[in-house]
Amino acid sequence: MDLSLVDLAGLYRDALMLSTRAGVALTHPDFEGLAGEIATSVPAPRIVECVDAISRCREQLGQNVRPAVAMDAMVGRIRLASGVR
Repeated sequence: MDLSLVDLAGLYRDALMLSTRAGVALTHPDFEGLAGEIATSVPAPRIVECVDAISRCREQLGQNVRPAVAMDAMVGRIRLASGVR
């Protein structure tokens, strides 16, 4: 599960790099289209909030929080940061 969360964080990192036009190589170039969609629909500060939500989920899993609870909280934070209601 942790590796999946690392990959998800990498996707949002790529979206942030595209959003800010950082000009650095993408972590997941095979998902450039999806990262681009996120970059155009979510402001950069909100993308950072998404990455923070993923990091917080990883921390909670390391503290023996039930996976379903940690994942639900992460998804809720990402939805709020992304403006999805």
